[in-house]
Amino acid sequence: MNNEEVFLQTIRERFADCTVLMIAHRLKTIINCDKIVVMKEGQVAESGAPEKLIGLEGGIFSEMWKETIKANKSSAK
Repeated sequence: MNNEEVFLQTIRERFADCTVLMIAHRLKTIINCDKIVVMKEGQVAESGAPEKLIGLEGGIFSEMWKETIKANKSSAK
């Protein structure tokens, strides 16, 4: 288990009954959160469950997710 996985597991276990504000640049870090808020130019651009945002055609989070998947496939080759 790498450091990120240990960190995320600790957050899930120790803060299960708490609200946690997590700021991340890697989508893998936040994909299992209950709610995601996407900021653009200091304003909330999108918010909701990850599944909802991934399914939002043309959405900011959806496009970032597609790029993440594409990058992961490229690096696996």
